[in-house]
Amino acid sequence: MGAVFVSYRRGDTEGQARALFTELADLIGRDSVFMDVDSIALGRDFRQILQERLGSCDLMLALIGPDWLDIKDASGKRRLETPADFVRQEIAAALRRSIPVTPVLVQGAQMPVPEQLPDDLKDLAYRNAFELSHTRWESDVAEMIKRLGLRKADAVESRPTVTVTGGADRPVVTGSGGAVVAGGAFSRKTIAIGAGAILLAAVLVALLSSGGDSDDRDSSTSLPSNEPSSDTVPPSSPSPGSTGSLDVTADEAVSGSQTLDPGFEPDPVTVSVQAGGDVDLSTLSLGSECVGWAVARPDVIVNLTGSGTRLRFYASSSSDTALAVLDPNDGWHCNDDTDGNNPDVTVAPSVPGTYRVWVTSYSEATADATLGITEAARSR
Repeated sequence: MGAVFVSYRRGDTEGQARALFTELADLIGRDSVFMDVDSIALGRDFRQILQERLGSCDLMLALIGPDWLDIKDASGKRRLETPADFVRQEIAAALRRSIPVTPVLVQGAQMPVPEQLPDDLKDLAYRNAFELSHTRWESDVAEMIKRLGLRKADAVESRPTVTVTGGADRPVVTGSGGAVVAGGAFSRKTIAIGAGAILLAAVLVALLSSGGDSDDRDSSTSLPSNEPSSDTVPPSSPSPGSTGSLDVTADEAVSGSQTLDPGFEPDPVTVSVQAGGDVDLSTLSLGSECVGWAVARPDVIVNLTGSGTRLRFYASSSSDTALAVLDPNDGWHCNDDTDGNNPDVTVAPSVPGTYRVWVTSYSEATADATLGITEAARSR
């Protein structure tokens, strides 16, 4: 099991870092997760501990909130511009080691572009990011953990067990002190329990296994459905094919497709679309910014032939519109109001593949809109 370093900036993502640390510690063990507040003993030199942990961690989660890029120190200088800034030092050290560094975007934060970062952090802009939304925190965290390949701790030793043998009509119940794999399934055959409850559990297992003498009791009765089972899986965010009313695998778009090379000209590319439809994105649990009404098929499909710094989508209309973009890695990027009632979404860095774009409206009625596609950064 790899050790995970959680990098965050106080005043920006402190609450999200705490929640993420707790969930990771429960999953892979507290000793396998490092976050400065919880992982440095009193009286220790935190500079030394940071260097030790940065030298031994196997992956880093760099939490980025809306203020991460621009938080300033007492002199009014951006903290990221200061070589002594601990967040900068942490991420730069991980990038130098070439370990996986995943930018974790929270509170609607956008990925910074290389021009916004100091030289030793520019590579961060090219690392594949993951977005955690407040409204679906648990499912997003579960999906991120799955993609990172993190697993539960391997074993918990010396837990007593109750084992049921024999047939359902005459079960034989015995106890033992063998090890039980953490996260293993509960069944009528083996149940992990505390030592002080062996007798009670034995009676319960015997009753569940025997089915009793009553004519209306099924002899195959198992443990109650709210107990863990081998079929239990953690909740996850919707997979690309499970959003129901959106055709997220469509090869054809309502307003056509664009095949673009990095550095494409002319830039921007604009497409006339009709915003609106009969699918309410707010019911699909794609993220708090994924709102409005759309048609099932994408309005526009963009096939990008190579990697670039960014790919930016924006819409303009006399009506209130929003954007939903599904990237080639099945990540959703959504925005409601950036420029008045007009949305703006940046995917950075831009990876080659298919981008499916929906321009939505705040009513089922359609509205004329223009979708722009550019590699230029949004002017602030």
